Amino acid sequence: MHKDKFFYLHIPKTAGSSINKFLTSQFEEDECLTHIESRIDFQDEEDVKKADTYKLLSGHIQLPQMQQKLKVFNTRTTIATFRIPIEHVVSHLCWVRKLGEPSEKQRLMQHNKTVQKIVAKLVKTDLSNASEITKLIVWLEKENIYLFHDTQTRYLCSGPSGNPSPALINQALLNLNRLDYVGTVERLDEFFAMLCYKEAWKLSTTHNIKENTNESHYGLDIKDETINKALQPLVQWDNLIYRVARERFIDDMHAFLAELEKSKLPRFSSIKERLIMNQFINKGV
Repeated sequence: MHKDKFFYLHIPKTAGSSINKFLTSQFEEDECLTHIESRIDFQDEEDVKKADTYKLLSGHIQLPQMQQKLKVFNTRTTIATFRIPIEHVVSHLCWVRKLGEPSEKQRLMQHNKTVQKIVAKLVKTDLSNASEITKLIVWLEKENIYLFHDTQTRYLCSGPSGNPSPALINQALLNLNRLDYVGTVERLDEFFAMLCYKEAWKLSTTHNIKENTNESHYGLDIKDETINKALQPLVQWDNLIYRVARERFIDDMHAFLAELEKSKLPRFSSIKERLIMNQFINKGV
């Protein structure tokens, strides 16, 4: 059954700015509500009802909460993107670490005490040193802070802080499978093309933008094997989730390309040209 309302699960540091830009371009401005986590009080039933009037909702909200409050699996087309876990956790760490820069003091003060505490610790940590990273992770767990632990997994399930239990991992996998569209950050152009074909949306030039990015890596070089190994406790389950998400994306893309190849409708010619231009078919996915 076609659902004309949409929800984008905005997992932090998974090209959300680009995807929000792409999705909002498909609707009128007053039909979209992004970053709902800062605009909606989910304890207020009137707020929840108001949110449900928007055609597009997007936000940093765990999927089970959205299902509980708005029945998104039943009433909306659900979309999420995933990122190579080691790249994701480095991006996340660097984004939070940047809040410790003197120029970011005002933004830092807008965050809660826990984030401020993490930033203070990151500023004192040599992130180019694997043993320092290990000490940081031990400190985070001792303080019961799991901001960087398996973030992509946690957005698919709900439960107490700490390492996810087998039941939560199963919940995450089940919810991943229930999503209508699953994309990967590394293949956004192809993902956009598929969405446009399936939803009869317009395919514009590019929506890959550089908002909310951080060029400073603070010594976090994932090509360094010792650093990569030290970061693994933060991505143990995300590695599994990403692998399943990527396989799902590849299967969906193969089915899409087969369907596109059979289509004779001229309005899809631009999509096919874009895919050929990106050499998607020759990438051996």
